[in-house]
Amino acid sequence: MELKFDSKLDFQIEVINFIVDLFKGQTNQIKKIISQGVPNILDLSKEKILENLQEVQKRNGSPVSNDLQEPFFSHSALREG
Repeated sequence: MELKFDSKLDFQIEVINFIVDLFKGQTNQIKKIISQGVPNILDLSKEKILENLQEVQKRNGSPVSNDLQEPFFSHSALREG
């Protein structure tokens, strides 16, 4: 699938900011480069991602989620607690 991005469209910028804010607190994995590339390791707990999601939802005037629905991320990638 190919995604096209147009930086002149405000709604696309808003969605990008939403995604970035969702992962606020994630450590920079660029320090952990291995010869095959950058690993996709999620350091954030499910609770922190939910907290970030709720902050973004409140800021946008959206209904606030009480929990994250499964499947969200693979269990091996998501840190508990």
